[in-house]
Parts: sequence; structure tokens; C-alpha cells
Amino acid sequence: MEFLSSFLGLIAVGALMFFTVKIAEKYKKEPDTKGGKNNRKSNRNSRRHKR
Repeated sequence: MEFLSSFLGLIAVGALMFFTVKIAEKYKKEPDTKGGKNNRKSNRNSRRHKR
């Protein structure tokens, strides 16, 4: 019984993470004008880390 409940919890956490990632991707693609300063900063950092 304990194993089943923990397994269900794991599945729930996985689904939650999956949905949050999908939503984050959706919001990252759409708003370019919103928070331009933050986006510019993150872009610079990501570019630096890529090299």
C-alpha cells in the first residue's frame, strides 16, 4: 500500500513538472516586450555559458 501511494506521488510530481515546463516554454515564446531587461540579461548570460 505504501509503495503504491509513493508511486502515485512520483507520477503526480512528474506530471506537475512537465506541465510547468510546458507553460514556461509557452510564456517564454510569447512575451518579448514584457521584462526586456531581464530577457537581455539572461540572453547575455546564456551566450557566455555556451562558449
